[in-house]
Amino acid sequence: MNFGKRALSAKIQLTATEMDNLRIEQRKWITYRDSTASKNSAEFTRGSFESVLYIETQGALAKERCYEIVNFYMQ
Repeated sequence: MNFGKRALSAKIQLTATEMDNLRIEQRKWITYRDSTASKNSAEFTRGSFESVLYIETQGALAKERCYEIVNFYMQ
């Protein structure tokens, strides 16, 4: 995510308020990402596949989020 944020910052200039709003939204999104990953991997609690599914879910959601942010701010 930091790479995407740096690339985005190099392309456009966000005001301090916009950056604060993005930071707040990112913190909410991180909570969503982690809870979604927990729910998706809960079926495999204490199994060897639990961590694999948890990390896979986080990665897929992070990729989606990067595209959302870039598409929103690059318009």
